[in-house]
Amino acid sequence: MRHSLLFLLITAWASLAHAVIHFVPDDFLNLQEAIDESNSNDTIVCRNGTYYGPFFIWARNVTISSEFVIDQDPGHILNCVIRPQRGDRDHRCLMTEEGDSAEHDLRLVGLTLALGRAVTVDEFYGGGIYLQNRTAVFQDCIFKSCVADMGGAIYSDRSNLTLNRCTFPGNDAIDRGRVLYARLSRVVFNDCDIGPNGHLYEGPMSGDAEIQMDGCGIEIRTSSIHDIGWVDDHRELFRNVDGASAQYLRLYGCTIESCNLSMLITGGATGPREFSMDSCIVRNNQNWFGFFKGYLVGPMQTAQITRNWFEENYHYMFAENQGLLYLDGVSPRYVVEENYFSRNTGTNYACIGLARANDPLIGRVQRNYFAQNYSRGLRIGDSTTNAIAQIGEGVFEYNGLVGNLGLSVYTSTFLSPTSYALHNYWGDSTGPYEATRNPGGLGDTTNAATIYDEWLLSRDEIPDTSLFPDAVENSPLPVSSTWQLGTIYPNAFNSEFRVVLDGMTGADFEVKLYDLLGREVALLHSGRTLRGTLNFAAPASLAAGIYFISAHDRFYSETKKILYLK
Repeated sequence: MRHSLLFLLITAWASLAHAVIHFVPDDFLNLQEAIDESNSNDTIVCRNGTYYGPFFIWARNVTISSEFVIDQDPGHILNCVIRPQRGDRDHRCLMTEEGDSAEHDLRLVGLTLALGRAVTVDEFYGGGIYLQNRTAVFQDCIFKSCVADMGGAIYSDRSNLTLNRCTFPGNDAIDRGRVLYARLSRVVFNDCDIGPNGHLYEGPMSGDAEIQMDGCGIEIRTSSIHDIGWVDDHRELFRNVDGASAQYLRLYGCTIESCNLSMLITGGATGPREFSMDSCIVRNNQNWFGFFKGYLVGPMQTAQITRNWFEENYHYMFAENQGLLYLDGVSPRYVVEENYFSRNTGTNYACIGLARANDPLIGRVQRNYFAQNYSRGLRIGDSTTNAIAQIGEGVFEYNGLVGNLGLSVYTSTFLSPTSYALHNYWGDSTGPYEATRNPGGLGDTTNAATIYDEWLLSRDEIPDTSLFPDAVENSPLPVSSTWQLGTIYPNAFNSEFRVVLDGMTGADFEVKLYDLLGREVALLHSGRTLRGTLNFAAPASLAAGIYFISAHDRFYSETKKILYLK
């Protein structure tokens, strides 16, 4: 086993000639002794068991791992646990010495950090780990049931932190950041699972967001955020209200599902300057005050919301004037393109509210698809999908509006007597139904204050829809596929392999495994997915040899060769 581990470590630390591997308890009786006696670039491998801390990590390059790093058996992650002493839950699991610079590397691999607690006057940062001025990679770790005043699972201070395939169940914070408080840091989540969290600390307060941002940049890729908040306890996912302005928040290929949210992000005068959300699924969430409101994040300069699916989200029934997105042309600059909105329920409007926008180079909502959305019409007395006010030509254009209940587009006359919604497809060549100017329209409905003529006569007139998500079977707006197969690794493989997928797929997308004779061996995936990584396990009966991975939908197919070594 040690030879296998040594090979992996030499690959990761190829330039380090004097690294030593320590096993606990084989070489040292306890983890702290191994940390104290290790030199820079050493690796500490913990055998399965529970290690009672807290443990202090010195300012040197070090890797701390379970035996997962040897054989990739996920059982080691669950069975190698770092936690405070028995009966002593007022201490965190790990704490780092402040480094001279962020060049000091810390790697945690295949560990569970559980029941960490930092809620006293002396210890109130990072219940799982307090990270100071480091470059850190946490991989295949579980942060479970950790609590702190700030940063229930992780407090990152002036650090560059990458989290790969980590999970965060049951963490909480008294004041800020149940999962993470990041101060002057850059943090990247890859393939992580966040939730459910909260209600662990029984004190007078509960942290107001899952991730607290203070002068930092956060990027979350191909991760799942789910089951945040309760019916009577709505939460924010991201917040920046203290300290320096956050740099950016980027969501890419993520799923946000089954959450009870006050809204996605708030920031006051210190919120992130840049926000982007691309190729995400947002579904089955309850939103109290709207999903995204750019004007509530004072310094935000740009908001880009592209290629996402918003499905079956609903709003708390007593909250007024809230749809999924509200965008004001005053701030920030925004692009909302190629999104799919289906079966969302709102109060005054269901999907998008737009105000004071006259220049499509500053703000535009184009090539989106709205189907079967509904609102309670709390203010205007009619269901509304999109509400606009003082919107000029070119801002709300080339969208598909099909089968929405009530008014697909409602123009408020509060700011201006009319607004433009030109060059949209309303579900029928006769255009929208509007009682005064187009009473014969068979498409979706609008009101007299909307300038809607000229409209598109068919779905095919919507331009540049190569990235348009075809998210529903028998969609009124079928489009060509955009996905392609990327790298397959490892190739050759002996138990599991991963396929990198670039692009978005529809409901009829499938990935199959074929043998050399063209016979189907296994159905590996069926249904919608977003760009990211698909993980497959080899069927138990699979024989060694050459196979083909074939992905296809009704528009496109692609095949790649793979070798199986049993």
